[in-house]
Amino acid sequence: MVAPDVTFTDPMTSLSGVDSYRKNVDMLAGRTLMGKVLFEGAGINLHSVTGGEIVNGRVDDIVTRWTL
Repeated sequence: MVAPDVTFTDPMTSLSGVDSYRKNVDMLAGRTLMGKVLFEGAGINLHSVTGGEIVNGRVDDIVTRWTL
């Protein structure tokens, strides 16, 4: 489940909203034309996932560290 106001921020870009997040994931996965061109043969290495604790009845920020 993803919150409707999900945000994604890294040194190169910042996105907000489920639709923007989903489009970005599809591109990185090579499921769009641009993704196929830019990321052919690429891979993602996930280094860590932290956060996600329940704080005051809501899920706190989840932080991932990864390289492309």
